[in-house]
Amino acid sequence: MRNRDITVSIRLSKEEKRRLEKLSNEGGYSQSGYLISLFYGQRPRPIPPLEYNLFINQLRSIGNNLNQIATKANTLSFIYTKSYYEEVNKLHDVIKEIEKQIQLPEEINSNGNNENMGH
Repeated sequence: MRNRDITVSIRLSKEEKRRLEKLSNEGGYSQSGYLISLFYGQRPRPIPPLEYNLFINQLRSIGNNLNQIATKANTLSFIYTKSYYEEVNKLHDVIKEIEKQIQLPEEINSNGNNENMGH
């Protein structure tokens, strides 16, 4: 853990203070933590929607199914391609849905504009 023992004060308008409170609360950050993230060029994301856990559970289930198919394939030296491709298609569908629902964190470039990380 970093030792942060220096205090910096800033002045905000009421509207700026409300905005800071809103943005920090959306991500589950303290106001200080939110500002420090911005300082390092990262805009914290809001806490994921409830659907996030549903997506994770779907991915785990698909992963388990693919592992079972792989185990059988190794044991029998034969793969059930229909089952395999059904699970792969489910995986692609869930990934597409996650991409639609959950955005990647945004990097802030030197102009102050937003850029999706990894894109």
